[in-house]
Amino acid sequence: MKRIIPILLLGLLAFGFSGCRTQYDIVLQNGARLQSVGKPKYDEETGYYAYKDALGNTKYIQRMRVKLIQPSSYSVEDEDD
Repeated sequence: MKRIIPILLLGLLAFGFSGCRTQYDIVLQNGARLQSVGKPKYDEETGYYAYKDALGNTKYIQRMRVKLIQPSSYSVEDEDD
């Protein structure tokens, strides 16, 4: 019994650090969608968002082109602006 608890704790830790990253939708002003792995980061000095695509490449997009950034599980079809 004493050995089971540490094994379970190790398993939970391994699961917690398994690299599960949230995907985000970046909706542009023209309605196009981009997907990023992890939350895009905004750089105030340049005015660009930096994000990683599905292949792990870092991409950049101007803030003025971005309409919405949200986790991929949400739907934007129902929103009216």
